[in-house]
Amino acid sequence: MRKALAMVLVFGLLFAFGCNKANIPNADENSNRENIQAENSSSVNNPFFNPNVEQLNYKGKFIFDDIVEKDVKLNINEVAKLEDGIVYELRIDGIMEVPEERLSLGYFYVQKDKIYKIEPTEGNLRKIKDNGQLPEDSVIVCQDGEINDELGEERGLHRYLEVKGDVRKYHSYNDLVESGYFETIIWEKEKGMISYRSGFGAGRDLVELDLEKYNKRESEEQSNINISENSENFYGIWEFIEPVTVHGFTPEESLKYLSKQFIYMPLFCRCGPKGLNNPKYLIEKLGRESFGDDLRQYLDKNNIDVDFANKIVIFRDDEKQEKWEAFGGEFYIVGDKIIVVIDGKLYGMKKVFEGEVENYLVDEDTVHVGQKIGSLTVKSIEKNSEMIGDITFSGKITVKGVYEWDYTGDGYGCVITLDEESRKIIPVFENFADEKTILINNTEIAHKLLPKESGEAEIVIDNYSIGYRQIMTSADLVRVVSLKNAKE
Repeated sequence: MRKALAMVLVFGLLFAFGCNKANIPNADENSNRENIQAENSSSVNNPFFNPNVEQLNYKGKFIFDDIVEKDVKLNINEVAKLEDGIVYELRIDGIMEVPEERLSLGYFYVQKDKIYKIEPTEGNLRKIKDNGQLPEDSVIVCQDGEINDELGEERGLHRYLEVKGDVRKYHSYNDLVESGYFETIIWEKEKGMISYRSGFGAGRDLVELDLEKYNKRESEEQSNINISENSENFYGIWEFIEPVTVHGFTPEESLKYLSKQFIYMPLFCRCGPKGLNNPKYLIEKLGRESFGDDLRQYLDKNNIDVDFANKIVIFRDDEKQEKWEAFGGEFYIVGDKIIVVIDGKLYGMKKVFEGEVENYLVDEDTVHVGQKIGSLTVKSIEKNSEMIGDITFSGKITVKGVYEWDYTGDGYGCVITLDEESRKIIPVFENFADEKTILINNTEIAHKLLPKESGEAEIVIDNYSIGYRQIMTSADLVRVVSLKNAKE
């Protein structure tokens, strides 16, 4: 019911703001309209829309109660022939996890030089079929001429169309409320609709489609640096593109402390020493006049010329009152990069992975026996008062890193410091997301399998556990997969 009401609100706002109308005569003005429709519509030839294709394959991503990524079919169904073109409905094949009302992308009226979008309501359908007219709220989403955002910095329902080479990008977003509806449609000549994205707020109720065999990155590079207003294009793994310093460390020490990669996902984020389950992203569009001195100086220094930027602030709570105080808890989206605020300074990052990433952050309030985290399963939980003393997992995993024999605080023992990739697959507490040192429990077996003082090793471990102790993570060594650079 909540989703249905939200959609009604969005459509109501669309009606209220109005937009361009197609030049369609009233039925009373032409008694031979049906004959003219049949003659003219058959000759419609829009390079951004192929009327001879009835179905297209897309890579789909849907975020509702769960995150679903799957290949989907988009059906192109003819609805009506009008005087200057044809109306089609674009509709996704049924998906169990996606509400029925979100399967239709809308009605699209295709003329030789324009494509209009019409909301898929019964009233609009009657208007089209019975009167041969477009509803007054029809919106141009593809043409050769650009359409400017009439509202500018004023809050409300924004709509504009960008033109760059063979690519047309239509954007709409409502910033009257934080959970406002947004929609982006990208067309490319001779390919048709290559990308579609719509949803609410920070990725809620998201529908995202990308045409198969279409390289999203190549198409983006054809356009000028542009900002997608309620964009979720920060989801993924990001890597620093310039030296970063923190707490007076050298760049090398800082990178070891922060790790070279930050992760932003709809259901968690992991930045430096900290992580957060269920982050609340607040997205704010900034015009050039709203850029702070730090952002303006960074852009000037790096010869980046943009009129807009998206500022993202991460909060812990739904009301967005409790800010997440962590490195990477505030950043800007500029083109295909993000600019992260660290110790009051700005540093650029590039995306190195786009897609779903598993979450290995342990939520101390909800963790329970039998819970699966990655490839491991919680076997037991021990608590001292309200603090977790130990969580032990069942399941074997393979990790890589540098091992070393030394005094650990609990006697002489072996510890392994994991590499970047292995660090991502071990469960850790939210506030210790950068934990990467594992104490080997079975010392006698470790002496036989790792006899040298130190070296690089790939090993299989079992009975992995975490807890609030001097060395937070430990495991049993099962076997050594490979060993090199061992030192006496």
